[in-house]
Amino acid sequence: MNPSLRPLPPEVLSTMQEVLIRSYALSDAFQHSARTFRNRLVLTTAIVVLGAGCLVLLQWRLPGAAIFVLPKGTEHLPRWCVLLLVLLFGSLGALLTAIPAMASLPRIDSAYNFPLQESFVKIAVGSISAVAGVLLIGNTGVSEGFPSLQALLGIATVFGAGQQAITRYLDKRAIDLAALGDQVA
Repeated sequence: MNPSLRPLPPEVLSTMQEVLIRSYALSDAFQHSARTFRNRLVLTTAIVVLGAGCLVLLQWRLPGAAIFVLPKGTEHLPRWCVLLLVLLFGSLGALLTAIPAMASLPRIDSAYNFPLQESFVKIAVGSISAVAGVLLIGNTGVSEGFPSLQALLGIATVFGAGQQAITRYLDKRAIDLAALGDQVA
């Protein structure tokens, strides 16, 4: 009989079984957490995009409803077009800050690609935070409005980039999940 084919003692088999059970439990916990987090990110993205769409629809269907003061010289543009530009430039600002944040996340060994979903949330939140920033800064009670469309879009980009302050808790959760994934690997 080949000595390497001898049966293992029961205590070794028991220890191996216990290690495997713990390993599978950790892997299951990580996969469950990653899936749940990814699903929440997808839902959050959908809600924010739906909210932005509702703002544009509201501005389009109710042209007299002024969400914010138009910049000087843009009175010929429909308000909903200006709102779309603010949302777009807010998303671009968010993208500028989302790229380095996403690059700093460790690699995740999971079928649930939550870093990608997290970047979608950041971009969507950036568009809404741009609208909020334009509302705050461009309010006639605070200032006299924006002198030009370029100034409005610059403020939208800056406030879009400010989404990083809002979504930093998502970054912390993603880093915690990545650490759990490292324990599993």
